[in-house]
Amino acid sequence: MSIFTPDEDVRANFRQAAEYISEHGHYKGGYFEGGLDPVVVVPSYLTPAACAMGALAKVAAGERSFVSESAVGYLDRRLGIPVGEWNDRPETTAEDVILELKRAADEYPALPPAEGVQS
Repeated sequence: MSIFTPDEDVRANFRQAAEYISEHGHYKGGYFEGGLDPVVVVPSYLTPAACAMGALAKVAAGERSFVSESAVGYLDRRLGIPVGEWNDRPETTAEDVILELKRAADEYPALPPAEGVQS
């Protein structure tokens, strides 16, 4: 078992979320197809289609966590809009989401800290 640094954990979260959407599908209008919510742990045997945020939470032990929340915050800043809004746009495709998650994995943490955040 290897121990990751927080940055490596976030990069792994992006990669695993991209793989999750590739395998299980992309969803718009909520975290998961069927109305499942990552605030409540999604059992590992359930693999519904997911939005970007849902996939990040699902691969982080099935729930929202420090790692998945860090990834979402990074994407919000990277995209210039909330990731959920970007995910749900009619023109955003599964391929767009997968590519953006992979790019984020390669480039994290290239952005400066958000205003007011100590580095």
